[in-house]
Amino acid sequence: MGDLAEKVTASLDNAPAAWSKDAVNWALENRLLLGDSNGNLKLRENLTREQFCVMLKRYHDMLQK
Repeated sequence: MGDLAEKVTASLDNAPAAWSKDAVNWALENRLLLGDSNGNLKLRENLTREQFCVMLKRYHDMLQK
């Protein structure tokens, strides 16, 4: 896991569930998930449409490279 993923997931609130750990780490390493200004991923909260669209755009941009 990269430095960013380790830093962000260090908080208990940011710890992914066992079933999603690999996917969350991949999304962090590929900068699809960045968290809020404090680095909080808010994994226990519902995802908004806006947040989902931002993630899709980042994924699209990643594929274009």
